[in-house]
Amino acid sequence: MTAKVGPRSVALLELFGDGRSCAEVLSTMVPGLEPPELISDLLDKLTQLIELGMLQSADEQEQSGTALRAEPFQTFDQFDYHARMLSDARRVTAYADAIAAMVAPNSVVLEIGAGTGILSVLAAKRGARVLSIERENVIEMARQMVAEADIGDRVTLFAGKSGAVELPERADLLVCELVGNRILNEGLLESVLDARRRLLRAGASVVPRALRVVAYPIEYGFRERYGERLQGAGARVGISLQPMLRWLDEYLSKHQVVDELGAGESVNVLGPATRALEVDLLDVETAGFESAAALHIHEAGRLDAVLLAFELELCAGVELDNRIESAPTHWKNPLYVLPAARNVRPGDRFDVRLRYESQSGFSVLPAA
Repeated sequence: MTAKVGPRSVALLELFGDGRSCAEVLSTMVPGLEPPELISDLLDKLTQLIELGMLQSADEQEQSGTALRAEPFQTFDQFDYHARMLSDARRVTAYADAIAAMVAPNSVVLEIGAGTGILSVLAAKRGARVLSIERENVIEMARQMVAEADIGDRVTLFAGKSGAVELPERADLLVCELVGNRILNEGLLESVLDARRRLLRAGASVVPRALRVVAYPIEYGFRERYGERLQGAGARVGISLQPMLRWLDEYLSKHQVVDELGAGESVNVLGPATRALEVDLLDVETAGFESAAALHIHEAGRLDAVLLAFELELCAGVELDNRIESAPTHWKNPLYVLPAARNVRPGDRFDVRLRYESQSGFSVLPAA
């Protein structure tokens, strides 16, 4: 059965939030309802909500089979995203190795950003009791993965943001794979800081325990790409599109554009990686910082972007990175377009300022 649930139905549902019965709700509402057709409308809405199972308790919904269950993936793209992560052999193997090294039997492991639940299952198979937090609908797939693994009640799943979740006990180890294409855009630092304050025991370990960011000088040809496209488009119809390019130049002078480089895509790398940032996740105290890096030029070219990559120290002896000279992973690399391009040659040095702000992400700009 389907029904339209509009503002009146939502307001009606709120009246039942404290467990009141239909009779109690009607006794407070009907005397004030005029004209009679409003009473009829109310009764129709009640009938629809009851038939949908929305006025049953959770136990009643389970028994009657009317419980509303979220789909783990709303689109195929979401399924594909998680499938690619699971198929990333370097990622999965590294985290599996770290879990094998760090998880002790009967310890309490907390995972934040559980996704499909594979890392929580691996920790449970090592004998840990796992508290697993996931904010997205994919937690429904994690439930299925846990059931499929036949690990009993060793994994307890919590739906919601980690910052709003209260746990029954503190954990001995945090596993947190909140690393995105733009490195810190999935909230790794914020989640670790909150977990260390509220959810972990004193002396607890963290996987990964350290994060390093490296930077490469890049000839990307960002403006030239747009110039060629727009000039060609204008030539086809005999109209100059220079105003579009002037707007782009003005925009780049005031704002930073970030692109992403995927596996199989190539750019002209003008120099080696330079370590631009190092964060010890056991000691970091803030989710905002700024650092400087000197990029050394080994190839002549036109420098107009800086590419970032990460290096994760998961635990002693286990590392994972997405440097462009390493074997590919499912992660892309962020490319930060500079305000203006410049010609460079071997032996040149280009100083940049790397800044990270919570909620805003990275910016990479020429040093003043």
